[in-house]
Amino acid sequence: MKQILLVLIAAATLSGCAQKTDEVQTKRIAAYCKVWGFLKYYHPAVADHDLDWDSTFIQIYRQVKSAASAAEYDKALISLLDKAQNAGKRENHISDKPDSNYEKSYPNVDFSWIDDRSVISTDLSSALHKVRDEFRPHFNHYIARSEAGNPDVGNDNEFSESQYPIEPIRVLALARYWNIINYFYPYKDVIGSPWDSMLLPYVPRMIEAKDTMEYQLGVLEFAHKINDGHSFAHSEFIREYFGRGMLPFDVAYIDGKTVVVGNNPYAASNSDSLFHAMGIRKGDILEKIDGKDVDKIRADLLKYVSGSNDGFHQVQIDFMLLMGKPAKTIPVTFNRGSSPFTAELKYESYEGLNYHALTDTGSPWRILKNNIGYVNLDHLTVGNADSAMTQLLDTKYIIFDLRNYPKQTLWKLLSYLTPSHTFFLASFPNLQRPGYLHKDSDSADMAGKETTYKGKIIILVNEMTMSHAEFTAMALQSVPGAKTFGSQTAGADGNVSHISLPGQIDAYFSGIGIFYPDGSPTQRVGVKIDYVVRPTIKGIREGKDEVLERAVKYVETGS
Repeated sequence: MKQILLVLIAAATLSGCAQKTDEVQTKRIAAYCKVWGFLKYYHPAVADHDLDWDSTFIQIYRQVKSAASAAEYDKALISLLDKAQNAGKRENHISDKPDSNYEKSYPNVDFSWIDDRSVISTDLSSALHKVRDEFRPHFNHYIARSEAGNPDVGNDNEFSESQYPIEPIRVLALARYWNIINYFYPYKDVIGSPWDSMLLPYVPRMIEAKDTMEYQLGVLEFAHKINDGHSFAHSEFIREYFGRGMLPFDVAYIDGKTVVVGNNPYAASNSDSLFHAMGIRKGDILEKIDGKDVDKIRADLLKYVSGSNDGFHQVQIDFMLLMGKPAKTIPVTFNRGSSPFTAELKYESYEGLNYHALTDTGSPWRILKNNIGYVNLDHLTVGNADSAMTQLLDTKYIIFDLRNYPKQTLWKLLSYLTPSHTFFLASFPNLQRPGYLHKDSDSADMAGKETTYKGKIIILVNEMTMSHAEFTAMALQSVPGAKTFGSQTAGADGNVSHISLPGQIDAYFSGIGIFYPDGSPTQRVGVKIDYVVRPTIKGIREGKDEVLERAVKYVETGS
């Protein structure tokens, strides 16, 4: 701790009003972040935590930024390498025995930056290649595997003393985040742009951030660039900035309009009587919030939301544009046809509310007309899944509604629907070989029962179908004869890994890649859909569930 404090004091001179960072300086600092991250995961002495690598970053950062020439800059980077080389003798580090997937792993990382002579000297390049060539599988203090198989990067220093860290720690946050994604993110090939290009623009953002808001929103924007529904970032400051209250209605983005679809389950005033007393109706078009155009708000929020495709981006925006300061009353303008009307509405605090206590009403399953079973998987629990399936065994179809987030009932349901089989393929970061992946299949543990369901099933999905919901949809789709109705799902599957970032920020990413058994992807594209059906504004106003109605029509007509 004393060493860290000394380094922080020495670095404090860099934390004042930041000046513009020139292009050469930016490229050098970005390359420094890459060298630091490479050594963190590839040098055995760093991996063994023989020295505090975060403190080392902060210490050498001063030399990197102040370098007046290429020679001084190269000297700073060589000193970083020397810190690792002198931390312990390589022969004293006992290599772990490679796991069975070590040799069959394939690369998911680009090391061409090591040969970029505009920022990496010949001597340094040779030294880095030597570290890489001599790499052997070994324990790494900074990376472990969770029980679910996704990366656990929980041993990093949180630097939680301030929401607005000093400059070297802000740049360290970027270096940590970029390198974790670079070496351990299984979907890096579908981010949308070369990951190498994502670092450079954010170096000046971190350096020049003049306050907590600029720093933390910069991190939030960086999370957006990963294009992963799990790549969100949270902090107390971010929650406070966007507001801990919600307007008392819910919206969805339909046909390019922000449409009221009901009560807001995150607001206490979510009863129909209160909803109608406010003068709001389902199907109303939201036009302005506190005098600001809703379309403009949506465009401004896009850079802050996580998501792998536009549908889920819009879901996130639907949620965020209703956020504000609790107890504040504002004018909200709607349109119900040709003329707008304005209501004075209050933001209600969503903290302390139990979402499921407000929304879990009625039975999670029922029998519709024509002997069609219906199961709402948002409400079904492991405890009542057997009862549901027992009561629905004699139906000719069961419709499983996955336009929500299920409660881990998948294995129970599958035991009634199909014998054990493989329904997915997974890719795992090889933690013994940073930057490499290996793929594996897994067989669901579906114990058979004496009574099994003889009918057919239908799955309902939409942009709210995310992560475990998408995994559940894939499993149900593997039941012979299953059909899927709805619209593109969130395209974010695989167990979630957590990153602690300086400034009391928690960031996340998908730590396992999930594919269909034939290798076709789900990330960014969502699950496969047989019949595309989307709600309409007219249907919302008439109180219809058009997706469910289309599924029922299929059962009745066969088309």
